[in-house]
Amino acid sequence: MKKIFMLIVIVITLSGCRITTKMYTFNEIPMNYISNKEYEYMKYMDLGADQKDELKKNSPVSYLELSKKYNVTERIEILSNKVKIIYMEKEYYADVYSDKDAVMIYDSGLRISEDFIVYLGKVRITLIEGEVKIIELPPLKFRKYIDVRKFNPILGGLNIDTQKSIYNGPLEGYKKKE
Repeated sequence: MKKIFMLIVIVITLSGCRITTKMYTFNEIPMNYISNKEYEYMKYMDLGADQKDELKKNSPVSYLELSKKYNVTERIEILSNKVKIIYMEKEYYADVYSDKDAVMIYDSGLRISEDFIVYLGKVRITLIEGEVKIIELPPLKFRKYIDVRKFNPILGGLNIDTQKSIYNGPLEGYKKKE
């Protein structure tokens, strides 16, 4: 009887152990955004701003990357060597990576950890079928988002999925929710 009781106590203890994780990301929104409108660049590429450490709220943005869409785009190139960034109402310039598909924000000396605006300008897009397009990207606002999840690391180690999404959206929304 004592063994069964101990087993029940151990199972309850292990299943009640939860850890909360918070991951911070930046997602882009065209300035003067109109919902349900597909901007031309969205057909050909995805944009992402990666931080030095996604688990730290105030971690600076490392770089901004233009990723090609699978089965649509062969290559993407930013046509300028520098990109204008507005951060905290001040204007800065960041270097474009030598492959022309990323902006090196941190390496340019900028320490950006909050929302910012990027003016990428013209981009050359080479499609899979060989057609080349040059499009002007609208000014893009990068907004900080947070993904909050709870999980049980002990049961997770036993391949039992215990992840539960608590919140996924703009950081301001999470602050209001707390």
